[in-house]
Amino acid sequence: WQDCSEKTRMLVPLGVASLYIRSLHESSHARKEEVEEAVRQARQVVEGVSSAFREMLSSATWMDQVTQEAALSKLDHMQHLVAYPHLLLDDHLLQEYHLGLPNVSASDHFSNIASMMAWHSRRSLVHLRAPTSTHKWPRGPLETNAFYSSLHNTIVIPVAVLQAPVFHRGAFTSIPGLEWFTEALVDQQDPGAVH
Repeated sequence: WQDCSEKTRMLVPLGVASLYIRSLHESSHARKEEVEEAVRQARQVVEGVSSAFREMLSSATWMDQVTQEAALSKLDHMQHLVAYPHLLLDDHLLQEYHLGLPNVSASDHFSNIASMMAWHSRRSLVHLRAPTSTHKWPRGPLETNAFYSSLHNTIVIPVAVLQAPVFHRGAFTSIPGLEWFTEALVDQQDPGAVH
């Protein structure tokens, strides 16, 4: 079952993520409020980190003005993606995204995988020359890793990170929690760094 579950998540990640997000929205009122509070806290932390980074850049004496302005401009254009893309709750957008998704057979696993991979390849080729979307999530909301994508100039905090056992209420507002978060983002840029 684990192999089937993992392959399904890899082959139709938005479909699986949509089911998960919808289950969070349909869960108990207390559970839904807990998730919404975690998302709110994470957004506050991202804004706080960005604000602190802006202050650090603005007061940096080792950068010339051109470099400093470029860094501040990059910070101004940085996307903050927290929780999940809203298309996961929009049936029309999900159907549009999955247009051409092949039917699967209960008796031919190899053909199922091959046709799904061909569908993914066609989707990728269609987007090859298209303009880049600035709000596209580089990874899905089921990823259990908060990160900074330098390719997309985006901080991503998926909803999976905002739940136990990874997230604890108030953890981001404590100094150790904030240190963990910023180190996780820094490590994305300098994987050889020792903290």
